[in-house]
Amino acid sequence: MSSTITSGRVKVQVGWARPRQPSRVAALVCVVGICPPGHPWLTDLIPHTKVRETRFRTGDGAVEHLRFTPGGPLEALPGLEGRYPSRVRDAARLILAAGAPEVDVLLARAGPALPWQLDRRGVPGLIQPFLDDLPGCLLVYPDAGGPVTVGPRAPHPSEQRLRRLVNTVRAHSSAWSARYQVGMVDLLEPDPALAVDAMRRMVGRDVVACRWSGSAHAMRRHGWRCAAAALAGSLLAGEEALLTRGAVGRSVPLGPGRRVIRDRRLALGEPPPQPTPPALAENCAVLQLHDRHDAAVIHSEPTLRRPVGDWSVPAMRTAKAVHNRIVMAAQPYVFERLERSQAFALVAAIAESLQPFVSAGVLVGPEGEGPPEVTGGVTTPPAMAPGLHAEINAQLRPWCQRVSLSVALRGGGQPTLEVRA
Repeated sequence: MSSTITSGRVKVQVGWARPRQPSRVAALVCVVGICPPGHPWLTDLIPHTKVRETRFRTGDGAVEHLRFTPGGPLEALPGLEGRYPSRVRDAARLILAAGAPEVDVLLARAGPALPWQLDRRGVPGLIQPFLDDLPGCLLVYPDAGGPVTVGPRAPHPSEQRLRRLVNTVRAHSSAWSARYQVGMVDLLEPDPALAVDAMRRMVGRDVVACRWSGSAHAMRRHGWRCAAAALAGSLLAGEEALLTRGAVGRSVPLGPGRRVIRDRRLALGEPPPQPTPPALAENCAVLQLHDRHDAAVIHSEPTLRRPVGDWSVPAMRTAKAVHNRIVMAAQPYVFERLERSQAFALVAAIAESLQPFVSAGVLVGPEGEGPPEVTGGVTTPPAMAPGLHAEINAQLRPWCQRVSLSVALRGGGQPTLEVRA
């Protein structure tokens, strides 16, 4: 941008350019982790990626929120080198390689907490204010249960890793539903019995447990990486990254993995790839690694939300978006008069807010046809404060998943949403 200033015989042309700033649209995917002790402050190293940070810096309790686009300075993020390895950098790289237009990174500093100690007391509360600003986001936890072993380091015991993974999901998932978010973690444990036990202890949470499968060579090259990041990036790839569009059958580019020398003598003696046990294949998102190329094919995308097996990732994301729309439509009526006319207005506002889903053919009536059923009225129970309420009955297509909701407004408080079976 430039302007010209003329005064008498003097002509001065002034030009300036605005510094590049990260986009401020709602985040689509966020990598959540803990900075290793002694890691430099990233908002100092790469200030142009900063979205937000804790007001007062302290190594005992601070958070940095960054946003990266393809070609961004990912090298500044914590990686596998050093005493405390982290997969945060590689997870962000995988998400962008898979096709996501951008990726947010949320890094906490919690005193002596190591990158994989996301279940440590105080960590969920530390990052909560930042996650509150990311409604509807896919949350990837690459170091949950870690650390990953790719070199001569002695691996952590499987039981310890899986216990830490389950504790992390339990500690963080309590707020995912209220924020319309989906958690994504890796379940890379090779022992099927231990993996199935850990998966069962995470059932009922809004979480996706992800796994790789493939030949021994492909697993050595990519099996240590964050499968959850690859799936998240694929869900957001393309110009039409719709909530309702799944990723099953899609080939995901992974970019370079670990360098592995292919020795024909070893290949001749390698056992064939072990099939994924049915309990994991049916309930985990499985990504099949290509043996010759740095890519994977997504075989499945279930979540562990109850009833298990009924909720795929796109179905759950769509349901959460519908819930969010309903609550947002109800908020303007918080302080309205408790009259039938206002109840009718509330019903009309909710019905209108659902119109984009109806027009897209994603939301239909409870019997599979027509518009969703939305009713409402004034509530005056003897033992409770009076208020407005609305009932929504519909079906999500193409999953034939029933949606039955009740939104209530009482005493000037925020809308409360009840999901009924």
